Amino acid sequence: MATVACPECGLPRVESELGVKLCPVCHAVPITTSTPARRAKPADADPTDGLPADASELYGPNAPAPTHAPGAQVRALGAALFFCGAFVGMCGVLGVQALDGAKAEKNGDPTEVAVKPEEPPALPNRPTEPPKPRGPAVAPMPHEPSAQLAESGPALAPAPRPVLPPPPPWRVTTIDVGPNPPDVFTLPFPLKTGEHVILKGKVKTLKVYMLDAGAILDASGLEATTVTISGKIDNKSTLKLNVPNGTVHFSGKVDNRSVIEINAPGGEVKFTSITTGTKEGSKIDNGSTVVITARVVEFKGDINGTDTKVGVTLTRNAWLKVGSVSGKAVVEYKSQAAGWSPPDVIVGTVAPTATFRKAGE
Repeated sequence: MATVACPECGLPRVESELGVKLCPVCHAVPITTSTPARRAKPADADPTDGLPADASELYGPNAPAPTHAPGAQVRALGAALFFCGAFVGMCGVLGVQALDGAKAEKNGDPTEVAVKPEEPPALPNRPTEPPKPRGPAVAPMPHEPSAQLAESGPALAPAPRPVLPPPPPWRVTTIDVGPNPPDVFTLPFPLKTGEHVILKGKVKTLKVYMLDAGAILDASGLEATTVTISGKIDNKSTLKLNVPNGTVHFSGKVDNRSVIEINAPGGEVKFTSITTGTKEGSKIDNGSTVVITARVVEFKGDINGTDTKVGVTLTRNAWLKVGSVSGKAVVEYKSQAAGWSPPDVIVGTVAPTATFRKAGE
């Protein structure tokens, strides 16, 4: 039985059925004697056409080039390679991002990315001005704080003078204040254990705190303008002063056979503290001796005790004022030169056992 291919789909059919029955696959119209036969569809080219029979000669130097066109298999292979490359690339990108995120989390906040700050644009070079000449530095005026100290805060108090140990009682210490003495001179050590000090030179102000236990301060060779004795003179101590036309102030007690000698012609000597029932003030007591030469002398403290003696020599235009004399104390006064006008003398209470008189009477 002879078979022929269907002119539409190529299905093998019995030749006798071509003009009688429809094709079971493509339902082609049966070929009749009145319908011209359609041109048969050319068959696909053989993919192995032109290739050598031995596969080892496929890539040889003399291998012929293939003449067939790429078919569906080649297109499918290219598509598969494309999708494989795209998948590999996507996986690579995701892997790099995951690695960068792990590094950022290790160094700090994983959500933050370090950004290098932009540098400011460089300014154009400008010509620099030469430094202005400065004048010589001027020191601040004396006793005036500098501007820097004024800004930093209140001025600090000066450091206290160092207190030196006193000399031994059996040694005489001489202090010369020099040709350029300070305005105020104070002994660098206390006089309370029998020290013997001699002062020489010239000062404006001499400050003495106290003398005790037989201490001796001989300032008869020191010329001063003002002398202040703020403490007591006690226990057979001795004080000698030279204050011509100056001022001497006592605010403490002179006691227990102590001795005071003051030469202040034309000056003033005052014992300034009043003696009351509970306060001795600038009292002179217990056998002490005070000898004064001055124009003005005033005793506000009481003069008292057995063997207590006070002698006052008054210069021109003088006056004397005594608050009270008690016990067996003796107070005498006189003028420095005969023929001067008599001084003004004012005296308070004098005990019956005490003595207040003008010398020579």
